Amino acid sequence: MLMKLFLREVPHPRTLIIGIDSVWCRPDADTERVTRRTFPEWMFDETLLNDLPNMLNFRTLEIAGRQVAARLGLMPPALPPNGFRVFTPPESEYDLARAQQHLFGQGPRKVADPQVPPVVLTDEEKGALRTPGLSWLQEIARQAPAESLIVFVFVPAHVASLPPIGSRAAAEYAECRRRIIDIATTRKSRVVDFRFPSAMTVSDENFWDPLHYRVPIARKIARGILAATMEGQTQAPDGSWTAQ
Repeated sequence: MLMKLFLREVPHPRTLIIGIDSVWCRPDADTERVTRRTFPEWMFDETLLNDLPNMLNFRTLEIAGRQVAARLGLMPPALPPNGFRVFTPPESEYDLARAQQHLFGQGPRKVADPQVPPVVLTDEEKGALRTPGLSWLQEIARQAPAESLIVFVFVPAHVASLPPIGSRAAAEYAECRRRIIDIATTRKSRVVDFRFPSAMTVSDENFWDPLHYRVPIARKIARGILAATMEGQTQAPDGSWTAQ
């Protein structure tokens, strides 16, 4: 819905970057469409009649008050003018021991060993694999102008949260990844993959928790995307990403 709104407001974007994580590959993506943080679908349609009833609440009054106070210089704004902020704690507060608790719980550091022999899905099993969320990617690929470059970025996660190499989960993820690459090949696009075991994803020091990486890693990801899209590189010198 955010992408549809963006394409309505910016009908001819030069580049679209879509982050890909495991949620896109979930078999229940069409039924479990939101997290515990509900999504305000009413804000994204073109009908104004349903907006006012949904905004008549104390939360709206609180936000409006904060906006007024920020405009008057009485408190700092919640977001900078471009609408983006770093939501992780300051880097000066990073605590590796605490991060490792988020990564591994109270037990010792443990990353699953590769499964031998590896699971290989049959054609029948691949065909039965449900990935309903990918229909939304297909819709975005169709709606975006042909001249726009779409960059599909498989974002990194700590190796402890990735499917163990050789497991059924890894095989199913590989099939989902292949389907996303097929969508990418239908139009002008680039696929940049950080989501695999590498020096970036095995280092505990790079993460706050299994999914959230630190600001220096975010900058490295941005440089990798630029190298893959603007310079045509196909892999990182340190092996932290590949592109096609």
